[in-house]
Amino acid sequence: DKEEPFNQLPLIPIDFSKKSMMGTVFEDDYKEEHLQNIVDNMNLLYVAFTRASKNLFISGKRMKDKKLKELESDPTNSNRSQIIQLITESLSSKLDGATLCDSKESEPLEFEFGTLSKEANNSTKPVDNQLLNKNPFSETIESKLIKIETFPHPADFRQSNKSEDFIKGEDVDPSDANQYIKVGNILHQLFSTILTEEDIEPRLKDLEQQGVVYNDEVTSTELRNKIANALRNEKVKSWFSNRWELFNECTIIEYDKQEGVVREHRPDRVMTDGNEIIIVDFKFGKPRTEYHEQVKQYIELLQRMGNKNISAYLWYVMRNEVEEVNLTQ
Repeated sequence: DKEEPFNQLPLIPIDFSKKSMMGTVFEDDYKEEHLQNIVDNMNLLYVAFTRASKNLFISGKRMKDKKLKELESDPTNSNRSQIIQLITESLSSKLDGATLCDSKESEPLEFEFGTLSKEANNSTKPVDNQLLNKNPFSETIESKLIKIETFPHPADFRQSNKSEDFIKGEDVDPSDANQYIKVGNILHQLFSTILTEEDIEPRLKDLEQQGVVYNDEVTSTELRNKIANALRNEKVKSWFSNRWELFNECTIIEYDKQEGVVREHRPDRVMTDGNEIIIVDFKFGKPRTEYHEQVKQYIELLQRMGNKNISAYLWYVMRNEVEEVNLTQ
């Protein structure tokens, strides 16, 4: 809700300090955030003050009288020590038996209340003074024999189902499996949320600002190359046009009468132009028969909702292959 041109910036790095924020369009935001920090500090003080079981000792940096007056007029100057100083000065006049030693600004301000408890330990267990005085660093080093036995056991390699799904049948080095999966996850998120080709670059910049694509495994250049390759497919390109109204990853709720439970289904991308409906499910590994069954279920659900003229596709993004799915297969 900022004024022009700041309302056009989705994210912007700022120096969140009083000197940089006051007098700018972000001044109110700074004050609100700082006041929230004060509340957090008060909560921290409460927790600290209520944990002591016998004695409570508090230390902090004393604030000069000039700064104290500034704090009273502008709470954005506060920190925990300053809050404690204000509290003790107020409590000294309200608590019977409380004392406040405040002779000079250059000397410590001392607040006392209650009687000091000298019972540091209620335990009646005798203390071994010899053990207390023992220096652990003066111990004599002694060697000890440790018996180690080995037993033959065949080592089995078990590949995770997820990794196998992404890699098997693909021209991918197993050492690059982690990168392959990360790129697939990012592309899945991107293609699920954009409406047209024009949305790709802003979405990529969002991912860059979030630090998602700035590391050794996933780079913005690699993502842009894979996106450009994907959009060379004319069928895919047609899905990202202004022709469609997009329903991305919307949940379809189904009541299973046989099981008596509610089930949720979520196609990756559902589009309509008012006459035709297209379902697209993104896959990033090898083709599997169960993928067709999953998409067929989406078709049946949309038909039960009264929709007609439905087309459905499986898009294997890394291969850039499109398979049409219909109920007669």
